[in-house]
Amino acid sequence: MYAVMTWGEKMPTTFPQETPQNSGNMVHAQAPFKMFPNSVGMDYGYGAEGYKSFAEFVNDRCEAVIIPFANTLRTDPAHDERGFSVAKSLDQFTVPVIPFGLGAQASDSNIDSVNLGPGMTSLVRRLSESTPAVSVRGEFTYNIFKKYGSVDNVHITGCPSFFSHPEAFGHLRERINNGPTYENLSFAGSLHHLKDPKEQLYRAIRQDLFLVEPVNAKLHQYYVDSIAHGAEAELPYFLKGFLADPEWNTSRLAEYIARRYRLFRDLDSWIAFNRESSDGAIGTRFHVNMASLISGLPAVWVIHDSRTEELCDKLSLPHVSVEETLQKPYREIMAEADYSSMFRDLRENFDTFNSFLRASSLPEVAAPTLD
Repeated sequence: MYAVMTWGEKMPTTFPQETPQNSGNMVHAQAPFKMFPNSVGMDYGYGAEGYKSFAEFVNDRCEAVIIPFANTLRTDPAHDERGFSVAKSLDQFTVPVIPFGLGAQASDSNIDSVNLGPGMTSLVRRLSESTPAVSVRGEFTYNIFKKYGSVDNVHITGCPSFFSHPEAFGHLRERINNGPTYENLSFAGSLHHLKDPKEQLYRAIRQDLFLVEPVNAKLHQYYVDSIAHGAEAELPYFLKGFLADPEWNTSRLAEYIARRYRLFRDLDSWIAFNRESSDGAIGTRFHVNMASLISGLPAVWVIHDSRTEELCDKLSLPHVSVEETLQKPYREIMAEADYSSMFRDLRENFDTFNSFLRASSLPEVAAPTLD
């Protein structure tokens, strides 16, 4: 039995208004459970079996603890203390700690400009010295380990969620070969208060895309109010400029939000929606697009930061620039997307991930079989 230490398996009913979270974390957090069915999470009822803590249960009953780390490494000094606390939290485990998909968040991908504080440096060294293997998402994070620790046990795998539904790639290729129309395309954006991201959102509304929201409490509240009050619902500040378009008014916008807005609190319902109602996804939200991909649907990533670029480069994911999204309709971008590199590199990427799993003494995942 394996333990998975994560808080992102499902979103509470208080998300997102009262509980700030990112539903995209579910895609990352659920990957180990999908790969290893004999896994248990932090909600396992260990107290009923006489254990005083999750760590005590893990050390006594589990072979290893898998931790989907995501953007834990931060170069911002404001987050540096967390490096100490995370490193200390690992000391409670006597079984092997297996980091899944660790990534670094930075303003740019120039390793020479990265200066980790003592907290994050201690975490890198702790993982370098005391784990059998580390899965990192790309070259940038790998170079941080090279600069501040060791890369002897570091494997560049990309996001582990990519490997969580191998059967999806066969469905994806079949769908692409059949020539999808993208009538019901999904969009997810970020940083709506900024000029270009706001324009991406506006274009998604004008083009009548599904609006999948993973984090924004204000947009979700507008959806709730639109259902209850229609045109009387108060617009969030970042949508007020949209009404400068003479073809739109509060009534039409409320109708669109009530019809096309979606938010998910569990991954199963999200994948079910994708398979039943969506034709694919595009936008800046990495894991919203990944939710489409593991549903067997097309996805195109919009590169807006070093994190997205790093992941797309490693996994050969179809991607475009922000500028392209402001020049072409989303459906046209989707129709032009090229998946040949992703399919070409699929075997190699699964081999790399399985190499990490072997080094971690974890079972390998089956690579997809494509006819």
